[in-house]
Amino acid sequence: MRSTRAIREFLATEAAGGIALMAATAIALMLANSPLHDGYERLLGSEVAGLSTHTLVEKGLMSIFFFVVGLEIKREVVDGELRSMRTALLPVCCAVGGAVVPALIYLAITSGTAAQSGWGIPMATDIAFAVGVMALLGTRAPTSLKVFVLALAVADDLIAIAVIAVFYSSGVSLIALVAAASGMAGIVVLRRFHVHHPLPFVAIGIGVYSATAVSGVSPTIAAVGLAFAIPARSHIAGEDPKPEDAADIDPPAMAERLEHLLHPYVAFLVMPLFALANAGVRISADALATPEAQRAALGIVVGLVVGKLVGIVGTAALLVGLQRADLPDDTSWTQFVGASALAGIGFTVSLFVASLSFPGGGSLDASLGTAARLGILAGSAIAAVVGSAVLLVTGRGALRRPRRADAVPGQHRFG
Repeated sequence: MRSTRAIREFLATEAAGGIALMAATAIALMLANSPLHDGYERLLGSEVAGLSTHTLVEKGLMSIFFFVVGLEIKREVVDGELRSMRTALLPVCCAVGGAVVPALIYLAITSGTAAQSGWGIPMATDIAFAVGVMALLGTRAPTSLKVFVLALAVADDLIAIAVIAVFYSSGVSLIALVAAASGMAGIVVLRRFHVHHPLPFVAIGIGVYSATAVSGVSPTIAAVGLAFAIPARSHIAGEDPKPEDAADIDPPAMAERLEHLLHPYVAFLVMPLFALANAGVRISADALATPEAQRAALGIVVGLVVGKLVGIVGTAALLVGLQRADLPDDTSWTQFVGASALAGIGFTVSLFVASLSFPGGGSLDASLGTAARLGILAGSAIAAVVGSAVLLVTGRGALRRPRRADAVPGQHRFG
């Protein structure tokens, strides 16, 4: 089980990374709407090794991002809030509700238009942004609530990855996929023979990533798959160390070492660069000139602000009402509502899905892509303000539900 210290360290990195992400977003918006706009666009379009800077950020750096996301998911499944049905039920079910409801709202608004292919955009929750905002609120958001949001966002990322793999891949090459699958099988063999040196994993990983990249499936899926395949523990074969002396004889697992190494780079370099490359939207009346663009932006805003809140709180209310789950310790319903609103901050993954939904191959795609980015920025900002306001009003003195040990069935209530 992860220690409280490890949880605090992870949340601290996410929080600081979220603040860096906010700064990068503000800079991108400033550059896009200032006299420096042309230079900003030229920089994004400049080529390195035959690829534009924007493409390198989106396809290269984001693969590192999704690799770390995969490591986070695996950690939560092995040692975190998703390790058992009891602890995983609330965040996983709320993640599903918080993904399905926004998608349905978006489809209802954009049905019958070219914008409807972007239904996956409002499904995501940005871990760094959400945790960063909660960190700024200090003790008004209990640690248990922050851990819940972290687990929910991780489960949410897993849903987003599945959506990208199934619905946003095209022209799939079976041969390339077989090659990628063979590489994954090779990693399983390495694990079977208790290989812990990183070089063989790196070599095979490059092959898996390359095969996936030419298969028609987003290479980010390969990054997540590789993260899942990396050993999460490195026990000596045949030994089962006791918990009290595990730290002495069980070296850190490769997955843990990689996450610890890469997480700061992703938080303070990869994600801010992604924001600089994607959040620079030129705000003008022409951005929402077409009915399709207007519907796309509206669907995203309503999906993130209303859909996330309704999906998460509604699912939690159902589970608590059926006595299948409890709210996080020391958390009132009002605080839970505030945190659920913050889950509507769908920045990084939403922008990535928007780029897959509207790749910009024509004028309509370009218009919808701009509208989608505006919708993501507006929806995320509104969700951040609403969630923060609720948590600020609630404060530390708000009514708190009793801990599980003292909870009385049937006495959960909003307050």
